[in-house]
Amino acid sequence: MSETNETQACNYWMSRISYEGDVAGKLLEAGYLSVGWSYFCDKGVEKDAQKNDRKAFQKKTEGWSRSRWSLWHFCSFNVGDIVIVPLYGGLFSVYRVKARAQSIREVAKLPEAFNFEYGRDIYRRTDGLYYDKNPKSEDKEQVDLGFVVAVEPIRLKVSRYDHADAALTSRLKYRGVTCCLNDLAASVQTALTAQEAPHKVIGKELAKKLCESIQKKLNDAKFEKLVKWYFERIGATNVWIPAKNEPGKEDGADVDVVADFETLKTMYYVQVKFHQGATSDWAVAQVQRYQEQHAEALDEDATAIAWAITSADTFSDVAIAKAKDARVRLINGMEFAEMLLNVGLDGFDNAFKPIRL
Repeated sequence: MSETNETQACNYWMSRISYEGDVAGKLLEAGYLSVGWSYFCDKGVEKDAQKNDRKAFQKKTEGWSRSRWSLWHFCSFNVGDIVIVPLYGGLFSVYRVKARAQSIREVAKLPEAFNFEYGRDIYRRTDGLYYDKNPKSEDKEQVDLGFVVAVEPIRLKVSRYDHADAALTSRLKYRGVTCCLNDLAASVQTALTAQEAPHKVIGKELAKKLCESIQKKLNDAKFEKLVKWYFERIGATNVWIPAKNEPGKEDGADVDVVADFETLKTMYYVQVKFHQGATSDWAVAQVQRYQEQHAEALDEDATAIAWAITSADTFSDVAIAKAKDARVRLINGMEFAEMLLNVGLDGFDNAFKPIRL
């Protein structure tokens, strides 16, 4: 397949990680972009796509949904093609294809096991990937990833808000798994070569220093007070830190800061974590359960918004996946530092003053 024009040396694609997100993320770190459809990994459909044999591909996938053509596109990637992978939080990464698509069964270089800080371990067998710690077990649950493409990074974690034009931003919202971007080749190239504005570079350097200071000099209680101060700073009507033994915190439900914007009829429930490394999905579960258990207490026309803020550098892959489903906004230490800088640090010390009764 080739959808290039005479002056275009490669094809441009978008490929969204939509299957087995935590495992797919680890594979991408190892240099393999993946897609689902494990049912077809021994049917030779990747070879049909690479021969541009639509009739053979259609016969083998007959009866399946139209989304199977995303698999056709994925298996059509050529060496040298450019692939944009949308990420959580308005980011995307760009990769160059190093080798054509293969069944996951054929990739001998995959690691024998994927070890996660949170969640389940993944093991490779001759017939695919499985959620199982015992490679000989007959009770095996397969990971729904059928094909991989070897890739190399060109540019990682690019903000679409800063570097993608309107046309590319719109296309990145496409909910399908894979689509061609040849009509937006110029937009992709612009995104690849765009430089950040000097004030944004300086801002990130300042945020990094502030984030490091927060991690070194605060503790969990002071970090909660800082989050409380942030909401006061942006105009919340009332902000409070619920008692740790507050009634109604059932089944692990918990938040550390509640902010009420009365005029906007909006309530923020915030779970705050103070540590380094990666914050687990427990933060998401806690704030999600709290929000559910307090839904009836809200006014009929009010809106509740759930956040999880951590001083850590990132959230676990499982947390990111669960937050997307639960509609919980995740804010890492660096992003929160940038938020603090945006509102200004005047009166910053007031966040830590003891409350006078």
